[in-house]
Amino acid sequence: MIPISLIVSIEVIKSIQGYLISHDELMKANRGGDIISSRTFRSSLNEELGMVDYVFTDKTGTLTRNEMVMKELLIGRRA
Repeated sequence: MIPISLIVSIEVIKSIQGYLISHDELMKANRGGDIISSRTFRSSLNEELGMVDYVFTDKTGTLTRNEMVMKELLIGRRA
């Protein structure tokens, strides 16, 4: 059996962690004068970040524009 207070405490901690992710200064980008920051919409984001297996990046734009554009993102459970 899990006490109700433990479940409430875990949800409060998840909400606080989501707030800290949203307001992290190191996760902000400045693009043409606009400041782009991260946003969290769910309290389970930090748990899902722990399940990331692969991060694909491309560093071929050093002589051109040096800009990466995300075209597709899949977040879900493995089959």
